Amino acid sequence: MIIVVVSTKGGSGKSTMSQQLAATYFLEKEEPVKLVEIDDENLDSAYLTKSKILSERLPMGASSSANHVIERLMQMTDKNLVVDVGGNRTATNFIAAAGETDFFSMADFVIVPVSNPGQDEENALLTIKAIKQANPSTKIVLAVTRQMAQSQAEFEDVFTRYFRAEELLNVVEKVVFFPQVMAIVHSRALAVTLYEMALSKDSLLPSLSDQMVTAKKSGDTQAAIRYSRIRASVVQSQSVLPFIKACHDTFDLVVQS
Repeated sequence: MIIVVVSTKGGSGKSTMSQQLAATYFLEKEEPVKLVEIDDENLDSAYLTKSKILSERLPMGASSSANHVIERLMQMTDKNLVVDVGGNRTATNFIAAAGETDFFSMADFVIVPVSNPGQDEENALLTIKAIKQANPSTKIVLAVTRQMAQSQAEFEDVFTRYFRAEELLNVVEKVVFFPQVMAIVHSRALAVTLYEMALSKDSLLPSLSDQMVTAKKSGDTQAAIRYSRIRASVVQSQSVLPFIKACHDTFDLVVQS
């Protein structure tokens, strides 16, 4: 299975969606997954050293064309791939090359993230239009990121009030949302995804408590506070787990449609 995460705007939440939703979709199925980041500079998933997710970076720029990168993706024999496409010109060139090579016909679906109404939303619509021009049959999921909503009903109210909901719903298969949580920061400290952190709660909490107490007794107050904050994030991750699983369920519906 191949999932592509792409937006022509930087900072829309592509890496968060790739790591925290798309890759963990396969972890929930207990299947292997490789996260491939198409980026000339950074490997954003490098922190996942204790995760079951494998990661790799494919540079795309002066030294490697978009068509060459797509050929590299086609050569990969991994059972499941999540392709995290860098923003701006990288995304534009990738979409154009995917149209030329018909790579989108190989993708089970594409996730287009959007964080806010306005320019982010306009850019998401342009990205979706470009993908549909490349391959009209491509299945697209709109992922609304960094939301303060704490329920599906709250999100639907926000989406209807502030986003161009009708226009967006006409061009995508499904819409999912992901809440804004500080626990993601501390999942990085634990070198795993938020999903993995939540599932490991029972083993993580006693260990973090022990480390917190030990640090406090040794006089290292800052370390004690850090362990306390990480512990709080592990607890918080339990409340985020239902949102993640709801997104995974939606992905199933898209794949089966």
